Amino acid sequence: MINWKGVAYRLNYKSEKEMWEAIYTDQKLSVSKLADQFGVSHTAIRVAMERCGIARRSRGGANRKSSIKWPLDDELLFRVELDGIPTVAHQLKLNYSTVYKHVRELQKERDAATQPAADSTNSEDKSTTSKTFSS
Repeated sequence: MINWKGVAYRLNYKSEKEMWEAIYTDQKLSVSKLADQFGVSHTAIRVAMERCGIARRSRGGANRKSSIKWPLDDELLFRVELDGIPTVAHQLKLNYSTVYKHVRELQKERDAATQPAADSTNSEDKSTTSKTFSS
C-alpha cells in the first residue's frame, strides 16, 4: 500500500487531500494520467481520492457536449458545410465521429422543426381540394 501522506509531503503539499485537490481538481489531470505518473493502478488513485473526499469528474472528457467550444447549432452546421467534418473535428480537438454524431443530431432537429409546417400546409391543400370537388 502506498503512503500517500508521504507522497504529498515529498511534493510539498500539507496534506494528502490538498495534493489531490491540486493535481486532480485544479490541474484537471485524469485518473489514468495520475496512475501512470505515480506508477499505480487506476483503482489505487480512485480509492485514495475517495478516502480524502475528492469527488470524481464525470467520464467523457473532450467529447462531451459541455466541453465543445462552438455552440451546437447552425454555426456548427455552417462550419461543417464550409470546411468539412475532418477539419472541424481537428479544430475542436474532437474525434471525427463525435462531430459527425452532433451534426446528425442537429440535422434531425432541424428536419423535425420544419416537418410540422409542411404537414399543416398539405392538410390545408387537401381540405381546399375536397371542398372544390364537393361543390
